Order: sequence, then structure tokens, then C-alpha cells
Amino acid sequence: MHLVFEERLLPAPTTYLALSLSAPMVALAALPFGLELALTLGVLVPTLLFALASLLAPKISLTDLELRAGSFSIPREIIGEVRVLDQQASRFERGPGLNANARMLLRGDIATMIKIEILDPQDPTPYLLISTRRGELLASALRANRA
Repeated sequence: MHLVFEERLLPAPTTYLALSLSAPMVALAALPFGLELALTLGVLVPTLLFALASLLAPKISLTDLELRAGSFSIPREIIGEVRVLDQQASRFERGPGLNANARMLLRGDIATMIKIEILDPQDPTPYLLISTRRGELLASALRANRA
């Protein structure tokens, strides 16, 4: 398998800023048990939260055989039309334009997404909606070498 595209949907910088606010809260809560413990936990807890937020961030990968996005994967041969959606179109697709059978990998802090038509007649999923910061690049990779 040849890797064509890969993206990890890391949280926005503001999320890391919010997680860093755990440092003084944890330190203050641990202070009655000793200054050393409070300072240690004040450093360790946000570090652990940063690591978890980064490691658990969903990943999009495209090979010559399949597309993986978060927890689902589809073979490339059933991928139909691919559209890059701007912020306004993304808002419509997530709301009033959403088909109940669609599969989604959505991140609220990512404004753009792609819509991928599914051509498998056995699958009730009409399309996928995937949040991505590099929509044009992913869409062109999906369109390339399509049979």
C-alpha cells in the first residue's frame, strides 16, 4: 500500500490554551497536600492532557487502496464525486442538508470539509462528510487515479 495523503486533526491552539488552565486549578487543589506535590501535579496534569488531546486526535489517511477517516474506512473503488465545502456550505451540510444515513468525521474547530459520494449500491450510506484543513489537497488525491 502506498500512502497518498495523511492528516491528523489536532485540536485548535485555543483548546491547548484552555487545557493549560488546568495547571493552576490542579496546583491549587493539591496545595493542602504539600507544595512539591502541588507543583508536580500542576505540571504533569496539563502535560498529560496535551498528550492525550494530540494522540487521540482523529487521523485521515488515503492509500492507493482505501480511505481511512477516524474509525471508518472505505475502499477507493466505491468513491464517487468529491466536493470541497467552504464554511457556509459546511454549515448547511451539517445542518438542514444532512442526510440521516451519512457518515461523518466532524471537528467543530475546522471550518472546511469535503463531501465524498459513496457508489456502493449495497451500502445505505449516501456520502461521507470529513472535516479537513487541507480539503483541496485531499480532494485532488481522491480524484487522482479514479477508475
